[in-house]
Amino acid sequence: MWKDEGGNGLLIKIHSIIPGITGDFSVYRFDMDLTESDSRVQSTWSIDINGAEASSAFDYGKQIHAGGSVTNTQFILCGTGDIGSFIVLEQKKKKEEEERPYAVTLAHYFASSGRINDYSRKKIDVGLSVVVKIRAINGSLDVTVEGTDKHPAFGLRYLFEEAMRSKIWKPTLCPHCANIQKQSSMMTSQSDSDDRESVPVARRHGENQLNLKAVANSNYTENKNKYMFF
Repeated sequence: MWKDEGGNGLLIKIHSIIPGITGDFSVYRFDMDLTESDSRVQSTWSIDINGAEASSAFDYGKQIHAGGSVTNTQFILCGTGDIGSFIVLEQKKKKEEEERPYAVTLAHYFASSGRINDYSRKKIDVGLSVVVKIRAINGSLDVTVEGTDKHPAFGLRYLFEEAMRSKIWKPTLCPHCANIQKQSSMMTSQSDSDDRESVPVARRHGENQLNLKAVANSNYTENKNKYMFF
């Protein structure tokens, strides 16, 4: 992911190479270019899929909320055998008639289960996710990245199926994430109860969240031109 120095342009690239059962490889490329214009996010994207065993499914969902705001969501499910790559593109508008969204969220999930590693001869169960949230604020793009987060592969496969079925995406469709959120809510409730009898202390936000305008961790590199790479 690259962010320009002025903060009003962003380029996101997702490149997946997935081995097939017969030994062939399927290649998936997703490119997205975003800019800020009149306090709105202007975006274009493209996807390229190659491979004899490559498979893909596309879908679209639309939610109209109270007050007239709209959420448009596009789903792209790609994979080969027991390996799946899932891209969710969510765009939020304050009114349906508006041409461009004020906020865009891009989520990328990868799940692999059941495949035998050629070297260890053990089954691989891997689930990973990255979520990028982009908003147009004060003439620039404000970008927040959540992840990379780990999940059980079966949990992400359930999320893939439910999101494609319901045409609605939310991270808690993954049972693993839903359980973590439930436990966090219970801990917060208990903490709030304890705080009534103690001096309030500022809470630290989740460590998996990163604002690109503020800091960088080991997943990010800032080059000499002040572009951000992920």
